[in-house]
Amino acid sequence: MTNWVRTTARMLADGIRLGFNWMFIGAIWFAQLLIVALVAIIAVHVFMRYALGGGLRWAEEVALILVVWFTFIAMALGVKKDLHVGIDVLPKRLPGWTGTALFKLRALVILAVALVLVYYGRGLVRVGMRSTLPATGAPRAIEYLAMPVAGGLMLYDSFMDLCGFDKKDGYIDARIVRGGEEEDS
Repeated sequence: MTNWVRTTARMLADGIRLGFNWMFIGAIWFAQLLIVALVAIIAVHVFMRYALGGGLRWAEEVALILVVWFTFIAMALGVKKDLHVGIDVLPKRLPGWTGTALFKLRALVILAVALVLVYYGRGLVRVGMRSTLPATGAPRAIEYLAMPVAGGLMLYDSFMDLCGFDKKDGYIDARIVRGGEEEDS
């Protein structure tokens, strides 16, 4: 019976890892799409404003939404690949166990920030559903939804780091760092 439980737990964990890895791949594609859309909308808006005398009424509002979403997605991807600014001098000079303790403390702090993003982001989305954006008429919640989405991705990643679990995400790491070139084995 214990062998069946262990096998089932491993399959469940692998399925969760695979699901989150696909979510991170989707987040990378979504971030790329956001930047392309942002550049296109701003370029058309600037051209219309200066060449034709009038711009798109909704361009600045949509651009703001795209920037918010890109920022939160980039934050989650930065946490995943440890791309944020950090001080490496102290952990490298300390004995092994203290460096590990600092790594776990950092993962715990990121986990706390992710929980705040998910918890308060959900509240903002709920409140945002009651109001609309002026130019597009879309629910204001579309701006705030980026918080719990990014928080959820950060929550998974920091939990895996805190527990020391293998995320089996070499493909994603290669995609973020080198733009799609897979790491050599």
